[in-house]
Amino acid sequence: MKDTNTKTSFLKTDAFVMICMYFAVLLIHVLMSVCVTIFNLTPDEYSVTAIAAYLNGYDWSSTVSTGGYYGYFQGLFYTPVFLLTDDPYIQYKLMIGINSVFMSFAPVIIYYLSRRVFDIGKAPAILFSAICGLYPCYMLLTKYTWNETLCNIMPWVFLLIMYKAMECNSAVKKQILSVLGGLTLVAGYATHGRMLALLAGGIVTVLLVFFLMKKKIFAFTGFFASIAVGFVGDTLLKDFFQDKLWLVNQLDKTPTNTIEKMLSRIFEMDGETIANFFRALIGHFFYFISSTWGFGAICVILIISAIVMYFKRNAQIKKTPEKELTAYIADNEAILSIFAFLVMGAVFVVSVAFKATSTVLDERMDTLIYGRYTEVFYPIAIYTAFLLIYRCKLTTAHTFGALAFAAVINILTNLFVAPKVVAGERMVSAMIMGIAPMRYGEAIKDLPTDQTFLKLIITNMSMLFIFVIIQLILKDRSKLYRFFCFPLAALLLYTNIYGYTNYTVPQAKNAAVGARYMDEALSMMDGAADSVVCYAIAKERYVKAQFLYPELEFILASNLSAINKLEERPHFIVADREDNLQLWAEDVYLVGSINNNTHLYACTAEACEWAVAHGYELSDNGEAYYSGAVIPATSAVTRDGDAAVMPDNSAVYTNYFTVFRGGKYYFTCMGDNIDDEDITITLTSEKGSVELHPSDVKRSEGMLVIELTTEEKLANVRLKLSNNTDEEVRLDSMTISRAEGSAAYSVAKGVEYNKPIV
Repeated sequence: MKDTNTKTSFLKTDAFVMICMYFAVLLIHVLMSVCVTIFNLTPDEYSVTAIAAYLNGYDWSSTVSTGGYYGYFQGLFYTPVFLLTDDPYIQYKLMIGINSVFMSFAPVIIYYLSRRVFDIGKAPAILFSAICGLYPCYMLLTKYTWNETLCNIMPWVFLLIMYKAMECNSAVKKQILSVLGGLTLVAGYATHGRMLALLAGGIVTVLLVFFLMKKKIFAFTGFFASIAVGFVGDTLLKDFFQDKLWLVNQLDKTPTNTIEKMLSRIFEMDGETIANFFRALIGHFFYFISSTWGFGAICVILIISAIVMYFKRNAQIKKTPEKELTAYIADNEAILSIFAFLVMGAVFVVSVAFKATSTVLDERMDTLIYGRYTEVFYPIAIYTAFLLIYRCKLTTAHTFGALAFAAVINILTNLFVAPKVVAGERMVSAMIMGIAPMRYGEAIKDLPTDQTFLKLIITNMSMLFIFVIIQLILKDRSKLYRFFCFPLAALLLYTNIYGYTNYTVPQAKNAAVGARYMDEALSMMDGAADSVVCYAIAKERYVKAQFLYPELEFILASNLSAINKLEERPHFIVADREDNLQLWAEDVYLVGSINNNTHLYACTAEACEWAVAHGYELSDNGEAYYSGAVIPATSAVTRDGDAAVMPDNSAVYTNYFTVFRGGKYYFTCMGDNIDDEDITITLTSEKGSVELHPSDVKRSEGMLVIELTTEEKLANVRLKLSNNTDEEVRLDSMTISRAEGSAAYSVAKGVEYNKPIV
């Protein structure tokens, strides 16, 4: 009987609730991670993982050095993954699994603080933990190997250590906790430069509480000594990794995305930069309010009000009868409010400084309303507001103040921010994913318009009106928190589901496709070379390739001049389909094409001999070749072996490609009825916006030759052949060739390949 009672008692404890909460949240994270495949957000993810790879003996400096520096601390936790398996896809899933293990502690810490520090009831504590611990950025942005995981969990770890230190009576334990608190702040900064906000907010909180509230959170010796020692260690490690992977000494430049780079731009700012500071600040407030469905405005007013009430009215309020102490703010609540205010203010300053000085501000639409850097601390602010509402501190004046604050921010956004954002050319939707569900009728990657901002403004103001009405009509203040928490919980759950289904899953699939193309192209080499040149390959492609082939050296070349400057001719080159490198470079032979997307070229006699010995048929130098089996086509076209069968009203076309220099070019098409006069020839550049006129068209039985003469470089050229003959047309092949330099070459054991028909 005693054992049964003991078990029953344990099931009612906070410890049991926290255990259940941890594993339930871990399960949710793991299930959400099932879809992940490989890098999606580069170089952010790649640079963090490269730290772990370097500690396992892989030098990825040639590719890492082309991107910004994003911190090293989270990469340290990925180091063992490379020892557990050689499969890169499993490695990536294990890294996301590590993220899940860390992030599942967030609701547990929140619950612990609620119960042990703030004496909140069990049910509301679970509710607060679920809302803040499962906040969208916690659930969605941690499904990548960038440093969001530690940035998200570090503030809660620091709060836990801070309150544990405050209640600690043992001098030794307090020193230990003080050291851990200081090291946590430095670790946050080592994770990413924007976590300077946590470092500054934490230090200033400790000092303000000591000097203004006469309370000592940490033992100053352990706290500040650990920060000093941690800074020295961080500086040494940062310099080491930046030298080895970002090649700062070799290239003699400061990596982008660092505090140092941002400060250098601030000192060079002009009038437009100052104006952008104002725009970015307004835009950041707008994102905070909108992504929290209007509740962010209440957070701002409540937190500031709580601090003012504590310092201005606390002494007087303590003298009133207990039943009138509705405005009383306890010490722990005041300290949390101060911390929330300082870290939110600091991260806004840091993020605004980064974004107002960004070199892509005029290009990227997400820059001025950037959410990724700041929403790390949103759950801290939301939790503080929940606590204050639970303590019956929310008044009518607060809700109307929030309404007025949001209105001012929305008006300023519409006047000064929206026009600048809408004028941008592209957007990285992951950085402002929190507002995507409110863009009704728009896809997550659609570029924002004036109507987008109108939808966001109507949404956040409507929710605030609802909160005001709830506050006005509800007389039982002890239940008020429920009428704020439940609607917000439902809306944030919707944000999570929307972001997961519309961004996380599709992006994981896209990442897998890009990785597959590079994998298939490089696997054709089958270990024939220790290095490969990536010619004008997009960054998200070559970093995936480096992760898939960690021991392979990747040499980056943006143009032919870069290839020609190499000390040794590379054996192999990988290039995108748009380049058709064999048209422009001598002694470059196409080994194979992956779905007309990624091309592998052999560039030396040894590489050509190896390719032929392994059964590859090399193309001629000076021409690009499509078989009918792989040429892009409309849906009505069918394939018959190596031929494309074109019924009436169907078409085939080339990929977009670049004509890098003026000259004469031939499109030679072979097949049945391909010479029919009713075959419509459409030749364009700039993705169809500019019509090109063939300089000559020749037809003979089974052959169509289209001649293009140009005096300048042409971008995004495409030839389209449309069947308007009322008969079936069969295309066996299409060859694009230069007038000069396209003769057949005999390579590798005297094997001769087809000459171009021109």
